[in-house]
Amino acid sequence: MSSCDKCPTRATCRAICDAVESQLPKEWSGRDSIFGMPDAPERVARLMAQRNEVMFMLDHRDLLTKAQREVFDLYYNDGLSHAQIAKQLGVRRNTVTEHMLRARERIMRKVDQMEAKREAQ
Repeated sequence: MSSCDKCPTRATCRAICDAVESQLPKEWSGRDSIFGMPDAPERVARLMAQRNEVMFMLDHRDLLTKAQREVFDLYYNDGLSHAQIAKQLGVRRNTVTEHMLRARERIMRKVDQMEAKREAQ
């Protein structure tokens, strides 16, 4: 359960608090500027949905192959861009993008398989 679920100001939230900021990938720091925009509630909802997806992915990173996990960690934990990861690993940027797409697909497929097994029991 995230800190937002218990926060008394959740409905009128106008800033990313330290608790939420600490759960976002490093590259997302400073996204507070969205709160001054007319569509701030929608932007906040999208940001929180992305945050929840990232947390889900991080919780299941152990389902990834070694190569996928390496790219995944550099992106989500170190906050590197696809181009920076490609340069660091000595691969093409498209390779990094492919690893990220396949990592997400693999996690979703494996989680679906685990849920199907549980329901079958």
